[in-house]
Amino acid sequence: MSDSAWKSSTSLELALGRLAEAVGRLEQAMEGAGNGSVPEHGGELEAVQTERAQLREAQTVIAEQLDATIARLRGVLDG
Repeated sequence: MSDSAWKSSTSLELALGRLAEAVGRLEQAMEGAGNGSVPEHGGELEAVQTERAQLREAQTVIAEQLDATIARLRGVLDG
């Protein structure tokens, strides 16, 4: 496998991992917001939910790109 292909794959995996961690933190924050403080932080909750949706969307795109990159690499290695 070439160095550039390896770096691309590693970068995508790292980005996917960071996105997954960010989504996890957002989910924890949303659960914490459900403990009675929603009225005073309603706008913040809405912003967190929007950001969460965007991160999930980005995570899906990155996962698809990573799968495509892995498939291309396998094709190059196999033949």
